[in-house]
Amino acid sequence: MTTITERPVDHALAILRKRAQVGLNPFFSVSAAQESVAAIDQLRSPASDEWAGAFLHLASDWVTRAEEAGPGSEHAASAWMKAYDYAHIARYPCVDTPLKGDAHDRSVAYFRRAHTDRDDIEFVEVTSALGPLHCVLARPEGAGPFPLLVAVGGLDVWKEELVTVVVGPYIAAGFAVLAVDAPGTGESPVRMTPAADSLWDAILDWADTRPDLTGFRSILGTSLGGYWAARAGHTHARRFHAAINHGGPAHYSFQAEWLDRWVDRGEYPCAFTRALATVMGSADEHEFTTSLPALSLLDTGIIDSPSAPMILVNGVHDRTISPEDMYLLARHGRPKSIRLYEAGHMGFTPTTVPTIVEWLVDMTHRDRHAADVSS
Repeated sequence: MTTITERPVDHALAILRKRAQVGLNPFFSVSAAQESVAAIDQLRSPASDEWAGAFLHLASDWVTRAEEAGPGSEHAASAWMKAYDYAHIARYPCVDTPLKGDAHDRSVAYFRRAHTDRDDIEFVEVTSALGPLHCVLARPEGAGPFPLLVAVGGLDVWKEELVTVVVGPYIAAGFAVLAVDAPGTGESPVRMTPAADSLWDAILDWADTRPDLTGFRSILGTSLGGYWAARAGHTHARRFHAAINHGGPAHYSFQAEWLDRWVDRGEYPCAFTRALATVMGSADEHEFTTSLPALSLLDTGIIDSPSAPMILVNGVHDRTISPEDMYLLARHGRPKSIRLYEAGHMGFTPTTVPTIVEWLVDMTHRDRHAADVSS
């Protein structure tokens, strides 16, 4: 059985303190570094109810300021965003206690309050066979129609964080972005199992009813969400026109050889096993490790089936998701674009996201040309 050892608590807190100082996940530009560091300095453990309580206290302070500012003002919207971000930090990295569940519920509610008067943000409920799928649609300026990019979050970056810090460059490039919680996270109606494949049918059927969207459909998955982009690019090859796996797994990351002694090389600060277990709905480590093979795109044969045009992007020094998964995807099935960087998880450099955006825009041009030729 796989054995995964967590970092010592003081080591994890030190990493999180550094992240707060420089604005790295889960501390984004919305939250204040000084407030976050001061909260961390009073804690004895991360990923705990103590952690959740400290950041919920900060969120409550900003709720008070938002309510004092009154509805409809810029000051209120800014304060609601700070309240959202502290509540989101409170539930990091996963919802595994009632208090952290409350933190997540509050973060979603505060995010909605912050965007109530935004014309470019729409809160969408997509009907699926698995239950209602709550999404956030972020649009460029203008009437459209716009090509659609379905953005799937990762292990701890969920749809609200996608809208806040991830998808801006895609919107600027002219895409309407439907931000979705990855299966097993946020408000998703299903755990991380193959049954989640039906969600993409529901989303694509919904898109067909929208006059503000063109016929172009693409999917982006970030980190763990990259798995779903790669999978959907194969299982729904005829309906997606482009798929982007930005730092996601496919096979090797699910193997015991990768997970064993993970703490020795992982970039994840804390509670990695717990976060994955909650995503998969596993009761214990044995159930967690025995359920992983069903997700392998290699063992299930999905990797050799036809796929939509796909780009694979990651860092060659990724210690969270095995870089070998990108090479594996590139060696199987339809030829794919691949760009690997001398970097860690997700291969972040100044040119990484611009490269992905350029590729995606090129896919819309090719799709438009193919439509012109066929007509």
